[in-house]
Amino acid sequence: MKTSFFCRTARPARVSRFHCVLAGFVLLGLGARAATFSGNVRDDGLNLGGVRVEYLWSGPVTGGSGSVTTDGNGNWSSSGWGPLTTVVFGPSQAGYSFSPPSRTVKTDIFGGGSQSGLNFERISYSISGIVTRGGVGLGGVIVTLSGPLTPVSVTASDGSFSFLRLPSGTYTITPSRPGTVFAPANRTVTLSPSQTAQNFSILLPTVTTLAATDVAFGDAVLNGRFEGEGTLATSVWFEYGTGGAFDSVTPTQVFAPGSVLLPVSAAVSGLSGGVTYNFRLVGANNNGTNYGAIQTFVMPFPPALTAVNLDGINDYVQVASNPFPGVTNTFTIELWVNPTATRAATPETVAGTFGVGLQRYAVFPDHGDNGYGAGHAGAGLSIGSNGISVFEHGANYLPSLLVYSNSISDWTHVALVYVNRQPQLYVNGTLVRTGLTSTKTFVHASANLGGSAQAIGYGNYQGQLDEVRIWNVARSATDIQSGLQRRLFGTEPGLVAYYQFNV
Repeated sequence: MKTSFFCRTARPARVSRFHCVLAGFVLLGLGARAATFSGNVRDDGLNLGGVRVEYLWSGPVTGGSGSVTTDGNGNWSSSGWGPLTTVVFGPSQAGYSFSPPSRTVKTDIFGGGSQSGLNFERISYSISGIVTRGGVGLGGVIVTLSGPLTPVSVTASDGSFSFLRLPSGTYTITPSRPGTVFAPANRTVTLSPSQTAQNFSILLPTVTTLAATDVAFGDAVLNGRFEGEGTLATSVWFEYGTGGAFDSVTPTQVFAPGSVLLPVSAAVSGLSGGVTYNFRLVGANNNGTNYGAIQTFVMPFPPALTAVNLDGINDYVQVASNPFPGVTNTFTIELWVNPTATRAATPETVAGTFGVGLQRYAVFPDHGDNGYGAGHAGAGLSIGSNGISVFEHGANYLPSLLVYSNSISDWTHVALVYVNRQPQLYVNGTLVRTGLTSTKTFVHASANLGGSAQAIGYGNYQGQLDEVRIWNVARSATDIQSGLQRRLFGTEPGLVAYYQFNV
């Protein structure tokens, strides 16, 4: 209990401390009470909990200070005040002022004078505005404040937003929405007074870059979506490149005025394997240009999920035996390989039957004498993780005319090019070896993959194969390099067989 007593006499020098204390007890005995003061703190009808109400008090003898805190309903109470005590109450909260700033109360000689209704109104301010697109309010836009407080609001369906019960100070208002440019980008205001009409508009198309799809063999589909400004036609395109540059663009697509969210895609080709590409969607109208976020993708070597996987024991793809009677002496066999076993080493020669065992025939060489007649041979490839051999096959004839003994690891592009019966080997588009000229009159391309029913036990390929292409022309280094990472249409001049293994 906060109590204060006093004694006053015409002859104070004769009044002892005992008499003053005694006088206080006499007053209590005559009915002195302890006063209680209470009230409420609110802001525009909202009861405010957690507000400190500070007080300064003074009595006839001494004084002091303290505080109480409003409860969840904004109510506060302070009790135990003794006679003839003056108390000044005032709420305190960082950044805010109150009306009135304080209230003064006083107990009577008996400690009476309790009071309720000592209320305070917090003084606060507001910020409001609207976000529009093409003159129409846009809902769902996130609006943030930075300043003494940092609240976040989301525009209503009519585009309106508001921040209420803010303390005084300087604030920056910033709208945000994926892929969207606002005008202005932000606004700065100072409270007080409250600020209205803090409006923003969308003048440019909203663009979002999505992940690329169908990424394989030098081709990709770039994807995105956009919303027009509402009243102007919108042009969209993709720009792409490598190393952060955007030195290539897709054809421009033009859309009529509107603000409906629409998908947009564009196919690109001629991309290089193992390279990371960056791209983004661009949208433009008469007000300017907006750029979507940057997406990236890596152009892979042939993906394992679409390749044929052979076990090296009894797996093979029987296409046809001796299918190319007219593809002779000058031709090209291309394929992607990922071998997982070694092949037997053989000498580079134009005679003998060195290929009758322990080989890894990715393309089995057809028996030329049996299929086409005397003087004919079929050409094929034995590919292992320890290298590549080019074999020709005829009666008592299975020599390796070209031997390349370097390691083959992971996905590798192999091209066998015959020019007037002499084999050349390209690995990943680079000429790595030229073999011996065949002694046969006619050398034919072959098409059975992984092995053959013609020669069980000669050796089956182990690993993955994909994108097998057979041409009736000798492909140049430029031809091979430009096409090895690209899917074909199947109608290219000179292409006589094409096996994609996409199912």
